[in-house]
This record gives sequence, C-alpha cells and structure tokens, in this order.
Amino acid sequence: MPFSWDAIQVVFADANAFSGIWQRHQHFASGLAGLGVGVLYVEEPGNWLTVGRSPEKPASNWTAWRQEPREVGPYLWVWTPPPGVPVGYWSRRINALNHRRYAAAMEQVLGPIPHNRLIFLACNPLAADWLPLIDVARAVYDCCDEFEHFPVPSRRPEVTLDLERRLFQQCDITIFSSAATLRLKAGERQRPVRSGPRMRSPQGSPRRLVQLRNACDPAEFNLSDRDAVPMPADLAPIAKRGPVLLYFGSLAQWFDEALVAGLCKARPDWQVVLLGPPMRPFASLRSLPNCHLLGRKAHGDLPAYAAHASIGILPQLVIRLTSVADHVKVYEYLASGLPVMASPLEELRAFGDLVRTGSSVQEWVTGIEEQLTEDPAARSRRQHYAASQTWLARVQGLRQVLLRPDKPAVDAARLAQAEEEERLLEQLRTQTLMSAQGDHLEDSDSSYATPGAGESPREP
Repeated sequence: MPFSWDAIQVVFADANAFSGIWQRHQHFASGLAGLGVGVLYVEEPGNWLTVGRSPEKPASNWTAWRQEPREVGPYLWVWTPPPGVPVGYWSRRINALNHRRYAAAMEQVLGPIPHNRLIFLACNPLAADWLPLIDVARAVYDCCDEFEHFPVPSRRPEVTLDLERRLFQQCDITIFSSAATLRLKAGERQRPVRSGPRMRSPQGSPRRLVQLRNACDPAEFNLSDRDAVPMPADLAPIAKRGPVLLYFGSLAQWFDEALVAGLCKARPDWQVVLLGPPMRPFASLRSLPNCHLLGRKAHGDLPAYAAHASIGILPQLVIRLTSVADHVKVYEYLASGLPVMASPLEELRAFGDLVRTGSSVQEWVTGIEEQLTEDPAARSRRQHYAASQTWLARVQGLRQVLLRPDKPAVDAARLAQAEEEERLLEQLRTQTLMSAQGDHLEDSDSSYATPGAGESPREP
C-alpha cells in the first residue's frame, strides 16, 4: 500500500532502528498499528561516523531516506532520515542542523507534513529539535532511559539534559517507564492548586505525567511443553555440559563483565550463555570455557533459548543508568518461568521476591544454587505475574494517552453540549407555551361563540 499522510495518526521520532533489538518503541509502534492506529516510525539514522558500523546503523542508511517509507505491517510504516553530522549529543547547534535536514528530507520524499493533525511521540531527547519544525496536534515524550548517563564519549550530559528540559516544556504529556525515573526527573508529585498557575518541577516538566512500565508477550515466552520446543543448534552442545544461565540483550559498557567472569570461575559446571551484539571485546569472558557469546539473535528466537535454560540473569553494573531502568528482559524471563538472578538495581524492587539480587560472586552462587532447587510451583507464580504484564495492556494505555482529547477541547465540547441542551430546552418550552396558547384560544372560541338564530345561549 503506497504511503499517504492521510493514513498516519502518530509519528514516532528518533526511535531505535526498527529491525534492531526489539525494545519498547518497536512494541508500542506495532501494538498501536495492531489496534488500527496509523503509525510512521522514524528511525534515528546515525551519523557520518557511525553508519555502516553496526547492524542498527547499516550502510544502506546512506540512501534509504530517498525511498518512500517501507510498510512493515498494516497501518505501520518505517522511514529512515539521511545520516546526520556527528556529535549531535555534543552540540545543540549540530543537533538542530541535523533535524532541519531530516525535516527537509521528509517533506521532499513524503510530501507536505499535515498541520495541527499529527500526534508526535518523541523517543529520545534529540527529538526536541523536531518540534519547532512541525506543527503537531499533540506532543508526547516517552522518557524510558536516562540518556545523559550513557557512558559514551561523544555525549555531553549537560547538552542531553538541556534537550530533555526543552522536551519537557514542549510536550503536552511526559510518559515514564519507571517510577524511579519519574521521581528523579520530575520530583515528588504534588496535588495541583486549581486557583494557581500550573506547577512545574525543577526540570520544567509539566504535571501531566503518566507512568507506563515495560511488559512482555506472555504467550510468546510461556511455552506449555518446553520439551517439545526444538533446542537451538548452537545451544544443544552447551546444555549437555551443565545448567544454562541465560542472558539476552545488549552487551554494552554497563554489562558487569567482572561479575560474570567470577561466576564462571566459581562454578565451572555452570554454562553462561550470552545472546546479543557485543559492544566491547569481552576478552576475559571469551577465554573461559563455560562462557559462550553466541551473538545477536532474532527476537522471535529467544523463547526457544529460554525454554532450555535453567535461570535468567541480569548482571549489570550498579550505576544510575541501569539502576532506574525498567528492564524488558526481566518480564520475558518471568514469562518463560525462569528464576531470575540480578544485580541489586533499584527498579527491580517493583518485582518483589520474584527477582533475587546479589552484589558479590558468592551471593550470586548462593542465590542461583537455591533457585535451581526451588519448588516447581514458583515457576507458575512467575508466569502468572507475567501474564498480567502484557504489551497489549500497555499499548491500550498508550492509545488512551495519545488519543484522549485535551482539557480545552473537553471544556469546549462540554460547553457546546450545555448550550445545545439549553437551546433544545428553550425550544421545548416555546413549543409547550405555543401549544397551551392554541388550546386556550380554541376553548375560548367554542365557549363564547355568539348564538345563532333560534338558539339559546349555552350553559356554562
């Protein structure tokens, strides 16, 4: 189906690569499209230095922007702008320049952008420079990461924070994925004062805040007969050697390499399997015979690995970035019934005793040993919890946030309705009065008519 702005209601801006590691925004976009909401998913294209250096920023991004958006499903299109000038996170002027190029390319390829009709969902602080260029009906920022804390040399935290402050001020609604991030960025929530001005936090965030946590697809991971699931070929020889401790996701700077290495050395019979694109050499792990880096896997293949694992692990450095994040993989581990062992991250408290945490190698060894011999009923309890944490429920909540009318529109509609009701009541009163007057005139004519010849006056 050819692309047309007429079919689009929501634009995701500066989102992760749609074909990359399946995360929150891919789930949101595909979920909204599944509900019949037209979505244009605009990827963050990378820059002149990063394009071609990772699967998320392929070399095809150099020319992909000249093509019409690709339809990846009903009501869902994906478009990639041209690569930008480097260090957009380093300089506000460069980021603004990049987004002027993006907007010009979008108009050139997709046609004139509709005015005051689209809902704009910013996925990244960089998107603050989209909004001055596009006249949107509603702007929403999905704050799902603390980008200023990413340990990347090409970023300046003060620039990222400044961009995010602008988004807080520009957007009608801010969505937070974790309670910790909401509290740290927006401050403690206070009851608004009707007679006073709208209160804002120190970072300038309007008090129109929503929390939508991450989730999972329970049916995808909750495999009723695990033995009937074919074991992945690269996992089969590993599983024969001992219990499989499974991790999937980004193997980035915040992955606790020392903890995993210590765990592998402490228990050589345990097999640690890491799925995901490595963003560091991880030399200390590759030299260990019971640590297996199997590379990136398609999201649809992960349930098969989970079905043949013994435990899901989340070994992260305890830093601000990881501690307040709401990790999608935890929901997916629980949906598959796996026990979960993790670093002591703040936001994991929301899972209660469903997730066990430990700071040292010894705490991890003890926790894993106990979970490997747990009561089988614990598996059902984890799956029961995950069954209530679905992407469908989150997307329905997101649709309600995106498509609900603004308060001025609601007030105007209520006023118009009240005026219409008053007009109808006045019309009814007028008709009733006219009818009563007509009946009175008829009675007067019949009661006081002049008697004809030979007739006697009528008795009252």
